Amino acid sequence: MMKETFAQRLKSLRTEHGFSQRDIAHKLNVVQVSYLRWEQGKTEPNINNICELSRLFGVTADYLLGNTDESDMVEAFAEPSYTADEKKLIESYRKLDNDKQSALLKFLR
Repeated sequence: MMKETFAQRLKSLRTEHGFSQRDIAHKLNVVQVSYLRWEQGKTEPNINNICELSRLFGVTADYLLGNTDESDMVEAFAEPSYTADEKKLIESYRKLDNDKQSALLKFLR
C-alpha cells in the first residue's frame, strides 16, 4: 500500500509543479528510467532522494511516503498558535539557501 501511495503522490506532485520526469531525474542526478520506476511503484528511491524530492516539492517526507495526509511543511510542524504571518515567515525562511538563512539569523540577533 505504501508503494502505491508514494508512487501516486510522486506523480501528482511532479505534474502539479509542471516538471517532466526528465526534469526531476536531472535535478536528482538519476537516470530517467529510474525515476519512471518510482512513479510506477516498481522501485523506491534511497533516503537521500526522498529528502531531495520532499525539498523540491515543498512537502514532508512523511507526506511523500504516505504516513500523513498533511502535505504543507509549515502546517505539519506548526503550533496551532502560529499566525498566518508567522507561517509565511517560516515558509520563506525555508526557501532561502544556507548562506541567506545564516545572514538573516545574524541580522535578527
